[in-house]
Amino acid sequence: MDAGHGHDAEAIVTDHTPFADIESDAVMAPSGFGETLTFSGGIAAVARHAFFTRPIENGFALVDTGGISGLPVLIDNHPAGYTDRSGYLLVNALNPNAANRIAVDSTNVPLNVELKHSAQVVSPSYRGGAVVRIEAKRLSFYTGTLLVRSGDHDVVPADGRLVLSRGNVSHTSELDDGGGFYLENVPPGRYAAAVAYPNGACSFDITITATQKLSNALGTLTCIGA
Repeated sequence: MDAGHGHDAEAIVTDHTPFADIESDAVMAPSGFGETLTFSGGIAAVARHAFFTRPIENGFALVDTGGISGLPVLIDNHPAGYTDRSGYLLVNALNPNAANRIAVDSTNVPLNVELKHSAQVVSPSYRGGAVVRIEAKRLSFYTGTLLVRSGDHDVVPADGRLVLSRGNVSHTSELDDGGGFYLENVPPGRYAAAVAYPNGACSFDITITATQKLSNALGTLTCIGA
């Protein structure tokens, strides 16, 4: 706060947000109180996406983690923010025409996220942009128990096999002696499920819902025996 002429006083407060710089200039004078708000920012267009950002004074980059949200991003080992719900983070104030190491902090990612590589070096031009694609995959597994309805009673398909199919993609689990199954990294969607076991076979449809959890219990599933 600055004391001006007579009894005038002035206070300037600046806030740097991810989307704009905001400056508040307040003046108290014998004639009254006045305040001025100043907003400064920009719009960065990169990879067919547009992002509100602070003023672009150097270089910038769009970090793309393939739809994985909440991943911590570093610029030259300094925290820069977290990817949004679409897996993006726009990072500003990169050194133009120089090496900038952009990485996902692999020591601070959830247990159910796998990084194929976690860092990339980019050298954007002055006020130019770059795209940093980090290959990340969310891991999940599904467990449950299968029963086969045969007449008026249920049969355990011990030592059988469960196959989920959709288009040309399939996911397979062997069944234990209690009819238990285990499936890994099945994308969400509706699947045709086929069960084969030593004493018969059956089929049914199953829907796998989107999840951010590592472990997902599907409970007991029943299909009608052939």
